[in-house]
Amino acid sequence: DRAGNKYWFICRRLIVEKRDGDGVIAYYTTCKQLEEVLNSIDPKKYEHRLSEAIHHIRDDIEQNMKLTESITKDKKK
Repeated sequence: DRAGNKYWFICRRLIVEKRDGDGVIAYYTTCKQLEEVLNSIDPKKYEHRLSEAIHHIRDDIEQNMKLTESITKDKKK
């Protein structure tokens, strides 16, 4: 993204490795969180390639996130 953060889709999570180098990593595990991330990036100008890459595999990401949500819901019972 425009801040230089790296985005990874690993183990049913969208992981954002912050550029600032202090080891901060954010991760997103739900479809709602994915939507928030997508709404926070600029698909037209600054993060066009990032947005395209995420949208290219969005179905897979959402399918995996729904699985995580389902597993979490089942374990909370």
